[in-house]
Amino acid sequence: MRGPADRDRQADPATGVALALKGLSVKLGALREGRKAIVLVSEGYTAMLPPQMRDPIATMPGLGNPSRYNPMAGENNLAEERARNLAEFDLQTELQLVFDAANRSNTAIYAVDPRGLSTGEFDIADNIGMRQSQDALRSTLNSLQTLAENTDDRAIINRNDLAKGMAQIVRDSSAYYLLGYNSSETPQDNQVPSDSGSREAAGRAGARAQGLLGALRGRGGTSHGAAEGRGRRRK
Repeated sequence: MRGPADRDRQADPATGVALALKGLSVKLGALREGRKAIVLVSEGYTAMLPPQMRDPIATMPGLGNPSRYNPMAGENNLAEERARNLAEFDLQTELQLVFDAANRSNTAIYAVDPRGLSTGEFDIADNIGMRQSQDALRSTLNSLQTLAENTDDRAIINRNDLAKGMAQIVRDSSAYYLLGYNSSETPQDNQVPSDSGSREAAGRAGARAQGLLGALRGRGGTSHGAAEGRGRRRK
């Protein structure tokens, strides 16, 4: 299993990015009302490096690492599987804190992977088996998808043409909708009915807005909506 030093060293990049994204989300949330967006250009985050890359001294690859030149190291290893599961849990905890802060601040995170289409995470020179390389690639892509989907937006991944993805981000951000609901019931004991409130939907001009309006009407209240921007339907 990996030691504490390995775990701390590998978690630093993801932890640093998580702190930066949380801080930026909070800052954007204080600027103005409405939906904000963060475009994160990243190759994603791996919860745990394969044994071949866990060098005791980063500046001296291979020194003191018996697995460095064994492409099958770590495969079908129960201890390795357990360590990877713990690392994945730590990574998901970090990401959870990020999209919780983003959602509270009404901020969407668009994740853009600049690598384009890829068959594996590591180069052949890294001497890592194809299975581990593909697993690591899936982990990095999943981390980007998790960030985007849990802040109600999209991840631009597995694309060689990033221009179309960036254009889609602009289209998604071009509309802002504010939906409000007033209950027809009379509040009692100075209590506001739990079904009254307002909802916001950004860049979702189609079924989601219609479904929300239908749900509000079904509760016996009146609804009103306001739209800013061009209101394009997401493709």
